[in-house]
Amino acid sequence: MVKINGRKIRELREAQNLTQLYMATTVEVTTDTISRWENRRYPSIKKANALKLAEALQVELAEILDEEEKTSQPPVNNMAEKVPAASAAPEITPPTAALGSRKKPLALIAAIGIGIIIAALWWWQSSYMNPRISAQRILPAHSVPGRPFPVLLRIRNTGRAPLSFILREYIPTGAQVILTHSAAAVTVDKKTGSLKCLGRIKHGELTLGYVLKTSHSRIAVLKLHGTITSRRFGGRPQAITGNSEVKMLPFHWADKNMDNRIDDQEILAVYDDYSEVKGLKIDMDLIEDIWFGSGYSWNAKTGKFIIKP
Repeated sequence: MVKINGRKIRELREAQNLTQLYMATTVEVTTDTISRWENRRYPSIKKANALKLAEALQVELAEILDEEEKTSQPPVNNMAEKVPAASAAPEITPPTAALGSRKKPLALIAAIGIGIIIAALWWWQSSYMNPRISAQRILPAHSVPGRPFPVLLRIRNTGRAPLSFILREYIPTGAQVILTHSAAAVTVDKKTGSLKCLGRIKHGELTLGYVLKTSHSRIAVLKLHGTITSRRFGGRPQAITGNSEVKMLPFHWADKNMDNRIDDQEILAVYDDYSEVKGLKIDMDLIEDIWFGSGYSWNAKTGKFIIKP
């Protein structure tokens, strides 16, 4: 446990225009906990949480510690100075032939050792010092007007260090988000209908998802665009790659080849692509009913699919 300076933490956070929600997401605690720390209701916290706080504020740990805690930290001992120098061994001059034969394996071992060190430094530099974060959008090529369809956002962190991110998805006029499922803090702007996600990703991938539908039939093509931002790149937004357009056609979004049926490959693709986001409701009952049947058609008047037995 270490004692922290709540007032200093609040000053550093406000100076960088950081919210308590961002801090809570980064440290993996609640906003109430951040508030208690800043108001010194919990003057002592775990050192692991203090290190996360310092990392989020981009300062050294000592800058957020209480003055008493700073002075109580034990100094780092230079153990190298206490190690006595090894006594020099008597010099023995080997024969010339033996000396030459010994130099070759020693040079080879040294070269291998240097190569391993260079490779380790390169891996550390690329993984920790230059992490990369990106986002890719996955969505159907078409959907029926007024019917919901899923959208996936696959976020990837190639570095070893965790990264916090802000993802914005701009929803065009005439479309509406009706369901979101995410491991991050998600909000929907009531005026614009756009999505904002605040989260943190470790090494690897994180998939977010939401369900979208058009509010009227006059839209021929729905175009999406969005950005992902991380502080490691100076706060510069990066465009979300992947699919960005959905055509409004009288075919179910899972019917990729638009032949008025869902075949084996198409239903397997639905399970593979969308089942990874648990809790994302995509009306699997309807998709399975169409797959069991011999085909389907879209009735625009009733707004329903007619399944052929």
